[in-house]
Amino acid sequence: MNKQAILCFHDFSVENFRVAKEQICRMMEAAGAPISVAVIPSIAGASAADVQEFIAALDALKNAGHELLLHGMFHRASQNLLRNFFGKVACALTGNEAEFAGLLKEDSQKLFLQATQTWENLKQSSPQVFVPPTWYGNAFLKQQVLQTCAVYDGRSAIFWKDKKIFSPAISFAGLPKWSMKFLCLFAKILFQFSPGIPRLVFHPIDFQILGEEKIAGLIRKMVAIRQLKQYDNLRK
Repeated sequence: MNKQAILCFHDFSVENFRVAKEQICRMMEAAGAPISVAVIPSIAGASAADVQEFIAALDALKNAGHELLLHGMFHRASQNLLRNFFGKVACALTGNEAEFAGLLKEDSQKLFLQATQTWENLKQSSPQVFVPPTWYGNAFLKQQVLQTCAVYDGRSAIFWKDKKIFSPAISFAGLPKWSMKFLCLFAKILFQFSPGIPRLVFHPIDFQILGEEKIAGLIRKMVAIRQLKQYDNLRK
């Protein structure tokens, strides 16, 4: 089996970690292996007890073999930052979740540094993979990220400083419920025929919209066709 794929859970946060860690366990059971988990580092509004429990949950994920990815700062776009037309459209399309979309160079750099500093305040080692919320970035973000992180996770490709891999992202979040049947079929077609390394991405809300049984079925279908990889071992 030389075809590869990535399985990822997005939006693990201090607000949802108690439920999300159980969802990740179900995904790992279906996959038969640990997965990649994209973590929102912000702890704004959380109690000291919740922060400590969140840190413990992150450590437990790592000890179970899961790979932790840095996923923006707040996963919400600030209304106080200037954005170009593209950024405004991206925010409108994503319910204001395209945090880095269309930012000016200085604002993008400050926000990224805030994210990495907050990540390290959670007692995590330097992040190796950065995933911009909703995959929308700006003209400067990829270069800024690759000065610190090994990998930038884009909408249709995975980037290193010296190479990139075509990698279509299969995500269900924010899409109408009536489209789920077609998206599941499309995902199965990509598993079978797509070049590169497709990424199958689930969010907490997907367990309500798709349901655990459908999610597990898609995961089992993917690993029956492709070898599950984490970002850290893509180059090995």
